[in-house]
Amino acid sequence: MKKKYNILLLAALLVINSVNALSQGVDNEEVAVQSYNLALDNINAGSYMDALTSLNTALSVKPEFAEALVEKGKVNFHLGYYNNALNDLSSAITLLPDEGKIYFLRGFVKYHLSNFESAKEDFNTALVYNYMKGKTFYYLGMIEYYGFKYNEAIMNFDASLEVSPGNLICMHDRGIAKYQKGDNEGALTDFNDAISADPNLAMTYNSLAVLYMDNMQYNLAVQKLDVAVSLEPENAMFYNNRGKAKYMNENYEGAAEDFQMAVNYNSGNALYYNNLGIAKANLNLNEEAITYFNKAISLNSSFGIAYLNRGNAKELKGDFIGACNDWREASSLGILKADDYITDCVY
Repeated sequence: MKKKYNILLLAALLVINSVNALSQGVDNEEVAVQSYNLALDNINAGSYMDALTSLNTALSVKPEFAEALVEKGKVNFHLGYYNNALNDLSSAITLLPDEGKIYFLRGFVKYHLSNFESAKEDFNTALVYNYMKGKTFYYLGMIEYYGFKYNEAIMNFDASLEVSPGNLICMHDRGIAKYQKGDNEGALTDFNDAISADPNLAMTYNSLAVLYMDNMQYNLAVQKLDVAVSLEPENAMFYNNRGKAKYMNENYEGAAEDFQMAVNYNSGNALYYNNLGIAKANLNLNEEAITYFNKAISLNSSFGIAYLNRGNAKELKGDFIGACNDWREASSLGILKADDYITDCVY
Protein backbone atom coordinates (compact mmCIF):
# COMPACT_ATOMS: atom_id res chain seq x y z
CA MET A 1 0.00 0.00 0.00
CA LYS A 2 2.86 2.39 0.86
CA LYS A 3 4.41 1.74 -2.58
CA LYS A 4 1.08 2.52 -4.24
CA TYR A 5 0.81 5.83 -2.41
CA ASN A 6 4.38 6.68 -3.35
CA ILE A 7 3.57 6.07 -7.03
CA LEU A 8 0.49 8.28 -6.78
CA LEU A 9 2.50 10.97 -5.04
CA LEU A 10 5.16 10.80 -7.75
CA ALA A 11 2.48 11.13 -10.43
CA ALA A 12 1.09 14.21 -8.70
CA LEU A 13 4.55 15.72 -8.37
CA LEU A 14 5.19 15.15 -12.07
CA VAL A 15 2.01 17.02 -12.94
CA ILE A 16 3.16 19.91 -10.75
CA ASN A 17 6.64 19.74 -12.25
CA SER A 18 5.22 19.89 -15.77
CA VAL A 19 3.43 23.13 -14.93
CA ASN A 20 6.58 24.50 -13.36
CA ALA A 21 8.55 23.45 -16.40
CA LEU A 22 6.34 25.56 -18.63
CA SER A 23 6.71 28.59 -16.40
CA GLN A 24 10.38 28.24 -15.55
CA GLY A 25 11.75 26.99 -18.86
CA VAL A 26 12.84 23.60 -17.44
CA ASP A 27 13.55 20.92 -20.08
CA ASN A 28 10.13 19.60 -21.12
CA GLU A 29 11.76 16.55 -22.68
CA GLU A 30 12.89 15.37 -19.25
CA VAL A 31 9.41 15.79 -17.76
CA ALA A 32 7.84 13.97 -20.70
CA VAL A 33 10.25 11.04 -20.43
CA GLN A 34 9.77 10.78 -16.66
CA SER A 35 5.99 10.76 -17.06
CA TYR A 36 6.20 8.22 -19.88
CA ASN A 37 8.41 5.89 -17.82
CA LEU A 38 6.04 6.22 -14.86
CA ALA A 39 3.17 5.30 -17.18
CA LEU A 40 5.01 2.12 -18.20
CA ASP A 41 5.40 1.24 -14.52
CA ASN A 42 1.69 1.90 -14.00
CA ILE A 43 0.82 -0.38 -16.93
CA ASN A 44 3.02 -3.18 -15.61
CA ALA A 45 1.27 -2.81 -12.25
CA GLY A 46 -2.17 -2.91 -13.90
CA SER A 47 -2.94 0.67 -12.87
CA TYR A 48 -4.36 1.84 -16.18
CA MET A 49 -6.08 5.01 -14.98
CA ASP A 50 -2.83 6.12 -13.35
CA ALA A 51 -1.02 5.28 -16.58
CA LEU A 52 -3.50 7.43 -18.51
CA THR A 53 -2.82 10.36 -16.17
CA SER A 54 0.94 9.98 -16.60
CA LEU A 55 0.66 9.75 -20.39
CA ASN A 56 -1.53 12.85 -20.52
CA THR A 57 1.16 14.65 -18.51
CA ALA A 58 3.85 13.54 -20.95
CA LEU A 59 1.79 14.66 -23.93
CA SER A 60 0.90 18.00 -22.33
CA VAL A 61 4.56 19.02 -22.44
CA LYS A 62 5.47 17.08 -25.58
CA PRO A 63 2.41 16.77 -27.86
CA GLU A 64 4.32 14.97 -30.63
CA PHE A 65 5.58 12.19 -28.38
CA ALA A 66 4.68 9.28 -30.67
CA GLU A 67 5.59 6.48 -28.26
CA ALA A 68 3.38 8.06 -25.58
CA LEU A 69 0.50 8.26 -28.05
CA VAL A 70 0.90 4.56 -28.85
CA GLU A 71 0.88 3.59 -25.18
CA LYS A 72 -2.08 5.88 -24.54
CA GLY A 73 -3.94 4.19 -27.37
CA LYS A 74 -3.25 0.78 -25.82
CA VAL A 75 -4.34 1.99 -22.38
CA ASN A 76 -7.55 3.52 -23.75
CA PHE A 77 -8.29 0.24 -25.52
CA HIS A 78 -7.76 -1.69 -22.31
CA LEU A 79 -10.13 0.69 -20.49
CA GLY A 80 -12.76 0.29 -23.22
CA TYR A 81 -12.35 3.80 -24.65
CA TYR A 82 -12.11 2.51 -28.20
CA ASN A 83 -12.70 5.76 -30.08
CA ASN A 84 -10.09 7.50 -27.96
CA ALA A 85 -7.71 4.66 -28.72
CA LEU A 86 -8.32 5.12 -32.45
CA ASN A 87 -7.62 8.84 -32.19
CA ASP A 88 -4.38 8.24 -30.28
CA LEU A 89 -3.11 5.62 -32.70
CA SER A 90 -4.06 7.69 -35.74
CA SER A 91 -2.10 10.61 -34.30
CA ALA A 92 0.85 8.32 -33.72
CA ILE A 93 0.71 7.14 -37.34
CA THR A 94 0.97 10.71 -38.59
CA LEU A 95 4.21 10.99 -36.61
CA LEU A 96 5.53 7.50 -37.43
CA PRO A 97 3.95 6.58 -40.79
CA ASP A 98 6.36 3.68 -41.41
CA GLU A 99 5.78 1.87 -38.11
CA GLY A 100 3.91 -1.39 -38.80
CA LYS A 101 3.14 -1.97 -35.14
CA ILE A 102 0.87 1.07 -34.96
CA TYR A 103 -1.15 -0.02 -38.01
CA PHE A 104 -1.58 -3.44 -36.42
CA LEU A 105 -2.77 -1.92 -33.15
CA ARG A 106 -5.22 0.39 -34.89
CA GLY A 107 -6.48 -2.51 -36.98
CA PHE A 108 -6.94 -4.51 -33.79
CA VAL A 109 -9.11 -1.77 -32.27
CA LYS A 110 -11.18 -1.53 -35.46
CA TYR A 111 -11.54 -5.32 -35.47
CA HIS A 112 -13.04 -5.20 -31.98
CA LEU A 113 -15.41 -2.48 -33.17
CA SER A 114 -16.45 -4.80 -36.07
CA ASN A 115 -15.17 -2.19 -38.52
CA PHE A 116 -13.75 -5.03 -40.56
CA GLU A 117 -13.00 -3.39 -43.89
CA SER A 118 -11.02 -0.58 -42.32
CA ALA A 119 -9.29 -3.04 -40.00
CA LYS A 120 -8.35 -5.12 -43.03
CA GLU A 121 -6.64 -2.10 -44.58
CA ASP A 122 -4.57 -1.53 -41.43
CA PHE A 123 -3.62 -5.19 -41.11
CA ASN A 124 -2.52 -5.29 -44.75
CA THR A 125 -0.41 -2.18 -44.16
CA ALA A 126 1.14 -3.86 -41.12
CA LEU A 127 2.10 -6.77 -43.38
CA VAL A 128 3.87 -4.36 -45.73
CA TYR A 129 6.16 -3.56 -42.81
CA ASN A 130 6.42 -7.26 -41.84
CA TYR A 131 4.95 -6.65 -38.41
CA MET A 132 3.76 -9.75 -36.48
CA LYS A 133 2.81 -11.60 -39.64
CA GLY A 134 1.46 -14.60 -37.77
CA LYS A 135 -1.09 -12.61 -35.76
CA THR A 136 -1.85 -10.25 -38.63
CA PHE A 137 -2.70 -13.08 -41.03
CA TYR A 138 -4.81 -14.66 -38.29
CA TYR A 139 -6.98 -11.56 -37.85
CA LEU A 140 -7.25 -11.16 -41.61
CA GLY A 141 -8.51 -14.73 -41.68
CA MET A 142 -11.10 -13.98 -39.01
CA ILE A 143 -12.31 -10.95 -40.97
CA GLU A 144 -12.81 -13.13 -44.05
CA TYR A 145 -14.52 -15.76 -41.91
CA TYR A 146 -17.01 -13.26 -40.53
CA GLY A 147 -17.69 -12.21 -44.13
CA PHE A 148 -18.50 -15.88 -44.98
CA LYS A 149 -15.49 -16.00 -47.32
CA TYR A 150 -14.23 -19.31 -46.06
CA ASN A 151 -11.67 -20.01 -48.80
CA GLU A 152 -10.05 -16.62 -48.22
CA ALA A 153 -10.16 -17.20 -44.47
CA ILE A 154 -8.38 -20.55 -44.85
CA MET A 155 -5.70 -18.98 -47.05
CA ASN A 156 -4.95 -16.41 -44.34
CA PHE A 157 -4.98 -19.05 -41.60
CA ASP A 158 -2.55 -21.10 -43.71
CA ALA A 159 -0.24 -18.07 -43.96
CA SER A 160 -0.50 -17.47 -40.22
CA LEU A 161 0.37 -21.08 -39.40
CA GLU A 162 3.29 -21.03 -41.80
CA VAL A 163 4.79 -18.22 -39.74
CA SER A 164 3.51 -19.39 -36.34
CA PRO A 165 2.91 -23.17 -36.52
CA GLY A 166 2.29 -23.33 -32.79
CA ASN A 167 -0.80 -21.07 -32.92
CA LEU A 168 -3.35 -23.73 -32.01
CA ILE A 169 -6.22 -21.26 -31.85
CA CYS A 170 -5.54 -20.48 -35.50
CA MET A 171 -5.43 -24.21 -36.29
CA HIS A 172 -8.78 -24.67 -34.54
CA ASP A 173 -10.34 -21.72 -36.34
CA ARG A 174 -9.06 -22.98 -39.67
CA GLY A 175 -10.87 -26.21 -38.86
CA ILE A 176 -14.05 -24.23 -38.22
CA ALA A 177 -13.69 -22.47 -41.58
CA LYS A 178 -13.20 -25.83 -43.31
CA TYR A 179 -16.28 -27.19 -41.54
CA GLN A 180 -18.34 -24.21 -42.68
CA LYS A 181 -17.36 -24.80 -46.31
CA GLY A 182 -18.23 -28.49 -46.04
CA ASP A 183 -14.70 -29.90 -45.76
CA ASN A 184 -15.40 -32.13 -42.77
CA GLU A 185 -12.29 -34.25 -43.30
CA GLY A 186 -10.07 -31.19 -43.32
CA ALA A 187 -11.82 -29.87 -40.22
CA LEU A 188 -11.39 -33.20 -38.45
CA THR A 189 -7.65 -33.17 -39.23
CA ASP A 190 -7.21 -29.65 -37.86
CA PHE A 191 -9.16 -30.38 -34.68
CA ASN A 192 -7.27 -33.59 -33.98
CA ASP A 193 -3.90 -31.96 -34.72
CA ALA A 194 -4.72 -29.15 -32.31
CA ILE A 195 -5.68 -31.63 -29.58
CA SER A 196 -2.54 -33.69 -30.21
CA ALA A 197 -0.46 -30.56 -29.65
CA ASP A 198 -2.43 -29.52 -26.56
CA PRO A 199 -4.97 -31.97 -25.06
CA ASN A 200 -6.39 -29.20 -22.84
CA LEU A 201 -8.06 -27.19 -25.62
CA ALA A 202 -11.65 -27.51 -24.44
CA MET A 203 -13.19 -25.63 -27.37
CA THR A 204 -11.63 -28.06 -29.84
CA TYR A 205 -13.40 -31.02 -28.21
CA ASN A 206 -16.64 -29.07 -28.54
CA SER A 207 -15.96 -28.45 -32.23
CA LEU A 208 -15.23 -32.14 -32.78
CA ALA A 209 -18.53 -32.97 -31.09
CA VAL A 210 -20.45 -30.66 -33.44
CA LEU A 211 -18.80 -32.43 -36.36
CA TYR A 212 -19.77 -35.83 -34.98
CA MET A 213 -23.36 -34.68 -34.42
CA ASP A 214 -23.58 -33.66 -38.06
CA ASN A 215 -22.54 -37.20 -38.94
CA MET A 216 -25.13 -38.59 -36.45
CA GLN A 217 -22.32 -40.06 -34.32
CA TYR A 218 -23.96 -39.00 -31.09
CA ASN A 219 -22.06 -41.28 -28.73
CA LEU A 220 -18.75 -39.94 -30.02
CA ALA A 221 -20.09 -36.40 -29.64
CA VAL A 222 -20.99 -37.06 -26.01
CA GLN A 223 -17.53 -38.51 -25.34
CA LYS A 224 -15.82 -35.39 -26.71
CA LEU A 225 -18.12 -33.11 -24.76
CA ASP A 226 -17.44 -35.08 -21.59
CA VAL A 227 -13.81 -34.03 -21.98
CA ALA A 228 -14.76 -30.41 -22.78
CA VAL A 229 -16.93 -30.22 -19.65
CA SER A 230 -14.18 -31.74 -17.51
CA LEU A 231 -11.81 -29.03 -18.72
CA GLU A 232 -14.28 -26.15 -18.37
CA PRO A 233 -16.97 -27.28 -15.92
CA GLU A 234 -18.77 -23.91 -15.93
CA ASN A 235 -19.09 -23.53 -19.70
CA ALA A 236 -22.84 -23.39 -20.40
CA MET A 237 -22.42 -23.95 -24.14
CA PHE A 238 -20.68 -27.29 -23.58
CA TYR A 239 -23.55 -28.53 -21.42
CA ASN A 240 -26.08 -27.34 -23.99
CA ASN A 241 -24.29 -29.12 -26.82
CA ARG A 242 -23.91 -32.32 -24.82
CA GLY A 243 -27.61 -32.09 -24.03
CA LYS A 244 -28.33 -31.84 -27.76
CA ALA A 245 -26.22 -34.93 -28.47
CA LYS A 246 -28.01 -36.88 -25.74
CA TYR A 247 -31.38 -35.66 -26.96
CA MET A 248 -30.64 -36.80 -30.52
CA ASN A 249 -29.66 -40.18 -29.02
CA GLU A 250 -33.09 -40.23 -27.31
CA ASN A 251 -31.55 -39.91 -23.85
CA TYR A 252 -34.09 -37.30 -22.76
CA GLU A 253 -33.36 -37.51 -19.06
CA GLY A 254 -29.64 -36.99 -19.63
CA ALA A 255 -30.43 -34.18 -22.04
CA ALA A 256 -32.65 -32.46 -19.46
CA GLU A 257 -29.87 -32.66 -16.87
CA ASP A 258 -27.39 -31.04 -19.23
CA PHE A 259 -29.79 -28.33 -20.36
CA GLN A 260 -30.48 -27.61 -16.69
CA MET A 261 -26.75 -27.16 -16.12
CA ALA A 262 -26.61 -24.85 -19.14
CA VAL A 263 -29.27 -22.53 -17.71
CA ASN A 264 -27.62 -22.71 -14.29
CA TYR A 265 -24.43 -21.26 -15.77
CA ASN A 266 -26.15 -18.90 -18.23
CA SER A 267 -29.59 -17.92 -17.02
CA GLY A 268 -29.97 -15.24 -19.68
CA ASN A 269 -29.94 -17.55 -22.71
CA ALA A 270 -33.39 -18.13 -24.18
CA LEU A 271 -32.23 -21.03 -26.35
CA TYR A 272 -31.07 -23.02 -23.34
CA TYR A 273 -34.47 -22.68 -21.65
CA ASN A 274 -36.20 -23.67 -24.88
CA ASN A 275 -34.05 -26.79 -25.14
CA LEU A 276 -34.74 -27.66 -21.51
CA GLY A 277 -38.46 -27.32 -22.23
CA ILE A 278 -38.19 -29.67 -25.21
CA ALA A 279 -36.42 -32.31 -23.11
CA LYS A 280 -39.06 -32.02 -20.37
CA ALA A 281 -41.84 -32.35 -22.94
CA ASN A 282 -40.28 -35.55 -24.22
CA LEU A 283 -40.34 -36.84 -20.64
CA ASN A 284 -44.11 -36.05 -20.61
CA LEU A 285 -43.51 -33.29 -18.06
CA ASN A 286 -45.55 -30.76 -19.99
CA GLU A 287 -46.24 -28.39 -17.10
CA GLU A 288 -42.51 -28.05 -16.46
CA ALA A 289 -41.90 -27.72 -20.18
CA ILE A 290 -44.34 -24.81 -20.42
CA THR A 291 -42.58 -23.10 -17.51
CA TYR A 292 -39.28 -23.22 -19.40
CA PHE A 293 -40.85 -22.11 -22.68
CA ASN A 294 -42.37 -19.19 -20.77
CA LYS A 295 -38.91 -18.27 -19.52
CA ALA A 296 -37.45 -18.49 -23.01
CA ILE A 297 -40.15 -16.18 -24.35
CA SER A 298 -39.70 -13.73 -21.47
CA LEU A 299 -36.03 -13.47 -22.46
CA ASN A 300 -36.78 -13.18 -26.18
CA SER A 301 -40.32 -12.21 -27.12
CA SER A 302 -39.55 -12.84 -30.82
CA PHE A 303 -38.43 -16.43 -30.26
CA GLY A 304 -40.83 -18.12 -32.68
CA ILE A 305 -39.69 -21.69 -32.04
CA ALA A 306 -40.40 -21.30 -28.32
CA TYR A 307 -44.01 -20.27 -29.12
CA LEU A 308 -44.36 -23.31 -31.40
CA ASN A 309 -43.00 -25.63 -28.73
CA ARG A 310 -45.15 -24.10 -25.99
CA GLY A 311 -48.16 -24.55 -28.22
CA ASN A 312 -47.32 -28.23 -28.62
CA ALA A 313 -46.99 -28.66 -24.85
CA LYS A 314 -50.31 -26.87 -24.27
CA GLU A 315 -52.01 -29.14 -26.80
CA LEU A 316 -50.76 -32.21 -24.91
CA LYS A 317 -52.25 -30.71 -21.73
CA GLY A 318 -55.59 -30.23 -23.46
CA ASP A 319 -55.31 -26.43 -23.68
CA PHE A 320 -56.26 -26.18 -27.35
CA ILE A 321 -57.11 -22.48 -27.28
CA GLY A 322 -53.73 -21.67 -25.74
CA ALA A 323 -52.01 -23.95 -28.22
CA CYS A 324 -53.65 -22.26 -31.22
CA ASN A 325 -52.77 -18.81 -29.91
CA ASP A 326 -49.11 -19.84 -29.57
CA TRP A 327 -49.03 -21.42 -33.04
CA ARG A 328 -50.49 -18.27 -34.56
CA GLU A 329 -47.82 -16.19 -32.81
CA ALA A 330 -45.14 -18.57 -34.05
CA SER A 331 -46.50 -18.25 -37.60
CA SER A 332 -46.45 -14.46 -37.38
CA LEU A 333 -42.78 -14.72 -36.42
CA GLY A 334 -41.96 -16.72 -39.54
CA ILE A 335 -42.13 -20.31 -38.26
CA LEU A 336 -43.62 -22.06 -41.29
CA LYS A 337 -44.23 -25.34 -39.46
CA ALA A 338 -46.79 -23.57 -37.29
CA ASP A 339 -49.03 -23.10 -40.33
CA ASP A 340 -49.60 -26.85 -40.48
CA TYR A 341 -50.93 -26.84 -36.93
CA ILE A 342 -53.09 -23.75 -37.36
CA THR A 343 -55.20 -25.51 -40.01
CA ASP A 344 -56.61 -27.70 -37.21
CA CYS A 345 -57.51 -24.70 -35.05
CA VAL A 346 -61.20 -23.90 -34.83
CA TYR A 347 -60.82 -21.39 -32.01
